[in-house]
Amino acid sequence: MLAQGRVEMRVRMIWATLAVLAVAGAAAAQTPEAAVSPVKLALARQIIEASGGARQAESRLDAMFSNVAKTLPSNSPEAAKITQEIQADARAELVEMVPALLEISAQATASVLSEQELRDYLAWEQSPSGQSITRQTPLIIQERLTRERPMLTAMVSRLLKKVTDRACEETHCTAEQRGQLAAAMAKTLHPASP
Repeated sequence: MLAQGRVEMRVRMIWATLAVLAVAGAAAAQTPEAAVSPVKLALARQIIEASGGARQAESRLDAMFSNVAKTLPSNSPEAAKITQEIQADARAELVEMVPALLEISAQATASVLSEQELRDYLAWEQSPSGQSITRQTPLIIQERLTRERPMLTAMVSRLLKKVTDRACEETHCTAEQRGQLAAAMAKTLHPASP
């Protein structure tokens, strides 16, 4: 029983870490581009600010972490606490990165769009419709994440089965051990009702 609890806790920690790494990996995948004109870069920065800037980025992080928390059910207070602590630490780290991430976004936007496109984009962002959409974007993201959750939960189930199969292949699990590991995984995904 204790071994199953450790396996479940380890699985939750792995999933929380994977979620953080996915976000950080997307940011790390950005490569520095050639210098862009100062005018275009200034316009891109104005666009980011008009679309909510750091406040909007933090709101998106909150929505993402909320969705991750709902996707990874917890069946023990200890596992829930560990998952919450990992997510709080990850969120804090990512919030510190927001200014750099926004600058990367400005650089990328300025390097891809023409000056006229940037001016048009900024005008739209500053329009009543653009401002309304900016205010509603967190709601759109939350709705999208809510609708995606069943797909992500199913993916987690498939992935945990693959992890179980791979672990048993590497460690040459007995049928009994495979059954225990599968039961621990099932318990992790479908905790007993209180």
